[in-house]
Amino acid sequence: MTALGRLSHAHWKGVWHRGPRPPEIGGEDGYQDFEDRIPLLATSLRQLASKGPHGPVWWRYGHSEWESLDVALADLDGLTAYRERDQADQRRAEEIREQRAAAA
Repeated sequence: MTALGRLSHAHWKGVWHRGPRPPEIGGEDGYQDFEDRIPLLATSLRQLASKGPHGPVWWRYGHSEWESLDVALADLDGLTAYRERDQADQRRAEEIREQRAAAA
């Protein structure tokens, strides 16, 4: 499995895009862009026999753990998830600004 991942890296590896977070929260965030990439999944007969095809038996190259098929195929660190986190950050930053203004 390691050799397959290494040899096919250019076809499944996402491109990381950084984005700033509001100054009230700090730090950086970002997302993986999988445009024009192919999700590469692997499993084994042993995994399938022990947990079935709907269990966490799928390894998606670039992820760090065994996952169910729906999770393995989802881009949980993609642009949509980033936008959702960014909206939550913006709401939280506004709350912080309001709290600071009320305390002043």
